Amino acid sequence: MTGRIFDIQRFSIGNGPGVRTTVFLKGCPLRCKWCHNPEALSPEPQIKINGRLCRKCGLCGRVCPQGVHVLKDGIHTLHTERCIGCGKCENACCYGCVSLIGSDRTPEETADIVLADRIYYEKSGGGVTFSGGEPMLQYEFIEAVAGMLKGVSIYIDTCGYCDEKIFFTMLHHMDGVLFDLKHMDNEKHKILTGVGNEKILANFAAAVSSGIPLQVRYPMIPGANDDDENISRMCALLLEYGITHLEVSPYHDFGTQKYRELGQEPHFFPAYTQSGQEDRLKRIERMGIIPTVI
Repeated sequence: MTGRIFDIQRFSIGNGPGVRTTVFLKGCPLRCKWCHNPEALSPEPQIKINGRLCRKCGLCGRVCPQGVHVLKDGIHTLHTERCIGCGKCENACCYGCVSLIGSDRTPEETADIVLADRIYYEKSGGGVTFSGGEPMLQYEFIEAVAGMLKGVSIYIDTCGYCDEKIFFTMLHHMDGVLFDLKHMDNEKHKILTGVGNEKILANFAAAVSSGIPLQVRYPMIPGANDDDENISRMCALLLEYGITHLEVSPYHDFGTQKYRELGQEPHFFPAYTQSGQEDRLKRIERMGIIPTVI
């Protein structure tokens, strides 16, 4: 068994309590228009081009068996739908501008990386957080790794969109959950993410009833899910479950360059002004919820 991972960040903060190792697993069932980790969406390995390093030498195109790389009139174009993840272009590039995103690791390899920093977890109250993408897509791999991490705090960062039985089973391996809420209206959720929110809300209720520590996160997107009605419904749901804190992630365009490096076009939203962001945060406060910007 292996898991497909696109990054492992040691000495990570902000993805659960204390100093943590965050394991980013590839693949996501959602297609949020504001996603700033486009390299996490596909479960397959992907080629990424750093255009600032590229010298337009064309070597990657000459070694690629699928014609992924096309150099014409000084423009390096990617046909990512053709990529089979062989990595030949990455190995051939002497400038380091081509990288293959996503590699397979065994549970043993992953556990060894996590356990290397056990002393920091013990001193800070930290541990490991499985994130993505959506880590529940690789739940069997997570179960295997978790079984090798006795005494280490294990968190999962999830959108909540997965089979309810799988979610309930996975909760037994977790010491905490970071749970995203994106929109309360099912149809609008479909428009913004590609899927409805019924499974998500059912799994959210399961996470609450489990009694394990739960941090609720809200990506606040201008003109998409920050209207009074959605904020009111979301806050009412939290209060119904006795939750009074909300981690708010206001929209940013930090992932824009990543889309272009993957040969994709980003979707833009208007940036918040400081007063506009403060107005939305005050709306949350008026509903009885304490927002923390992350």
